[in-house]
Amino acid sequence: MKRVAFGLLLLAAVLSARPAVAAAQSVDVRLTPRVGALTPVDWFYEEFKRFGALPLQWTRSAIQKAPVVGLAAEVELADNGLWLRGEVTRTLDGEASLTHSVYTPPSTAGPAQVTYVRYLIPATMTVASLDVGLPTAFRLPYGIQPYVTAGIGGKTYTFDTSSVDEFADDMVLPQEGTSLVYNVGGGAVFRVLGVELDFLVRDAISDYWERSQHDVMVLGGVRWEVF
Repeated sequence: MKRVAFGLLLLAAVLSARPAVAAAQSVDVRLTPRVGALTPVDWFYEEFKRFGALPLQWTRSAIQKAPVVGLAAEVELADNGLWLRGEVTRTLDGEASLTHSVYTPPSTAGPAQVTYVRYLIPATMTVASLDVGLPTAFRLPYGIQPYVTAGIGGKTYTFDTSSVDEFADDMVLPQEGTSLVYNVGGGAVFRVLGVELDFLVRDAISDYWERSQHDVMVLGGVRWEVF
């Protein structure tokens, strides 16, 4: 994951190369409220309960798609476009699915079978990060400025398991906590009717129970110049 982040930054540095400026650079500070959506790429975890014991039971979980809100604060070196962004994003009304599976071996009563029961529990994902962004050296038509970004931070999961706590002896329930996250993404800045808009697609990459998690966010925001 580190190689991906640093590789993206290196590529951005090449694309955004500009002549050196001898004079002191001006600094712009902005706030960008955001809205968007979380679209997890894959399932969350799959774990067995008392592996080897019969009946064989396991739980497979997946974070569901959810709306996202966030707020970013940016400091930009205006002469070359490089910016540093601190950002917090959080899902709203998110859920995690828990599928409890039970394997019953064949017997005189009948053939082997697997029984599935699915539950949905409230889940929240919060990401706080510090990212570096670099615009490309080229612009698209209509004044659209693409950029790439990468950074590091923390990802926190919270779950309300109260509705399934009675099944805790048989199911593998998710655990709350914070893990290291690497952000990589790309976006574009453009103006519509005098308002500066920022569109970003970003992958918040982390590990949960030794499994790599790719939480892709599609975010849109309005840039407000502070000074």
